[in-house]
Amino acid sequence: MKEPDESAAAQGDSVESGCPIKMGGFGSGLRCGRKIHVAPDGVDEKPVCLMHSKDPRKQSGPLFDAFMLEFERILENAGEKVARFERFVFPQLIFSGRKFQAICIFNSVTFTQRAVFNNAIFTQRANFGAATFTKGADFNLATFTQGANFVRATFTQDSIFLRATFTQLTFFNDAIFTQRAIFDEATFT
Repeated sequence: MKEPDESAAAQGDSVESGCPIKMGGFGSGLRCGRKIHVAPDGVDEKPVCLMHSKDPRKQSGPLFDAFMLEFERILENAGEKVARFERFVFPQLIFSGRKFQAICIFNSVTFTQRAVFNNAIFTQRANFGAATFTKGADFNLATFTQGANFVRATFTQDSIFLRATFTQLTFFNDAIFTQRAIFDEATFT
């Protein structure tokens, strides 16, 4: 096994040789294509990039740094357009007070640690369809200005939407809350 590579999130030479995970909507044909990450044996079912890997080593150190650099690059390149994070496996990230200006697509992502979005502002649509929040979710005081989608999302620990503001259509259809879901003083306009 090779040592972690800080550039593990870099774009591969070609889509065929890179990460095979499908991105985009149904029938889009888009594949991730990022450079394959060398994870410990048995971590991933098939070779995938750092962003899609379940490698627990990305919770800190060079792999965490590489993950964050790629995440920030995606947001920066998207500007106010679409930032795609489909099927990413997120380490512990704290987005407290973060302003997301892109349309954020977090479809089918897994948050391996508590997802902290308290005081975050989503200026465009935020799509968390089929996302899995394994250690809880904190959207306390978060603002969703253009709608939010949590359809089929799974919240396995406490989920806090205390004083969150939803100003457009918001969907929680078929969402699963296995512990407390706190929506006290949330505003749906």
